[in-house]
Amino acid sequence: CSCSLYQVQTLCTLRFADRAKRMQLQARRCDVTDPKALLQTSKAEIAYLRGLVAEAGVNGDLQQHMSRLETKNNRLEGENKTLKEQLVALRREAEKARMLASAAFDVAGGRSMDALGF
Repeated sequence: CSCSLYQVQTLCTLRFADRAKRMQLQARRCDVTDPKALLQTSKAEIAYLRGLVAEAGVNGDLQQHMSRLETKNNRLEGENKTLKEQLVALRREAEKARMLASAAFDVAGGRSMDALGF
């Protein structure tokens, strides 16, 4: 009888659901604990900061250097905003093109675009 097959399948499903219900997740944050990697990262950051201080010391004023960096940062933020706007516009155009292609495909009765001369 096929009824026993369904009963076995139902029993297996219920057992799976019971196991899934008992599952407990213990999320942990994965930090880099490798001392060598941490040391190397710290050394690179120290070298970068020393270079900034030395460059500012040679040129005279740390405030001028900070001002130039802030100006550069503002310019890059503006450029980033412009590029994001262009990306949104390009995505809209791509969606329109997909819709037009889909409509042309539907009008053609399911024939391929090659058969239509596109």
